Amino acid sequence: MPGEHERRTQTTCLLIIATVAIATALYWLRPVMVPFMIALFIWTVLTPLFYIQTQKLRFPHLLAVVVTIAIAFLFFSITGTILSKAVGNMTEKFSDYQGEINRLQESLIDAMPLDRFGVDKENVDKSALLPPDTVRNTLLGLTNVVISLISQGVLIMIFVLFMLIGTPAHPRPAKGFLGDALKQITGFLMAKLWMSLLTGVLVWLSLHLCKVDFAIVFGVFAFLLNFIPNIGSIIASVLPIPIVLLDPDLSGNTVMQVIAIAVPGVVEFCVGNLLEPRVVGKSLGLHPITILLSLIFWGVLWGIQGMFLAMPITAIIKILLEKMELTRPIAALLAGRIDQSGLEN
Repeated sequence: MPGEHERRTQTTCLLIIATVAIATALYWLRPVMVPFMIALFIWTVLTPLFYIQTQKLRFPHLLAVVVTIAIAFLFFSITGTILSKAVGNMTEKFSDYQGEINRLQESLIDAMPLDRFGVDKENVDKSALLPPDTVRNTLLGLTNVVISLISQGVLIMIFVLFMLIGTPAHPRPAKGFLGDALKQITGFLMAKLWMSLLTGVLVWLSLHLCKVDFAIVFGVFAFLLNFIPNIGSIIASVLPIPIVLLDPDLSGNTVMQVIAIAVPGVVEFCVGNLLEPRVVGKSLGLHPITILLSLIFWGVLWGIQGMFLAMPITAIIKILLEKMELTRPIAALLAGRIDQSGLEN
């Protein structure tokens, strides 16, 4: 009979093999799994709306499904229309931005002491610092990521439709392990969604009041990037800076430029560090190393879409691991509680 040490070694090896096998399957199935995971989160968000119709408004099951899907489809349609119009406006105004970039480059080259090094300023390529269309390609590339998510809306809505059809109109509350896990997961996802929505609205409103172009686009980015912890808030705060600095209408208003640059960062900081911990709670606290590794892991598997899903998926995995005694040490390790993980023994 193998001893305790041998059994633990065998269990660890089997766990590693299973993890590699699951990761490989998730990588090859990403065209289906990514829309499915997004649909799962959307279904979680739509379920309260569905129950309001079936329990309080007494709608028939099928009618509640149709109304819920119609509301979700309307939301995606409006978002896609807004982003499409924003892309069109970007194309129209990029010539103005490019002219501002060229003037900025000329000023920088003129200010450089190139004569001391024997360099003739007249022969310097003034587009070398920032090649043409750099700002345009960067913003359009980020916008295309969001549009690609929306373009999968048909497959996502099919998944959501069948999930809602399979959802009972009057569910019996689950008890025990499954009930506690579902309650905690649902609470986390709803709280994270509302905090992300609040962040996006505040960023859009602040930039709109400062008359920054494409404020709605930066608001959408702030909403999505809030699902990427730490890194996402930094990116969302930095994204509007090039537009604020290059906008000809704001070039003469330094105070407004400072406000437009500072306010999104203040919003991200206040919501992410002051409000969100109180709403989401610290029970799901993941160690910063765990967050970083999860971003890398899901980013490698599913690309940038995986990075958006990394935090919710990792939090759900931690919740499930905490509910089982055998895997509780792994959950403690994900939270950075090494003393409770058994690794010190």
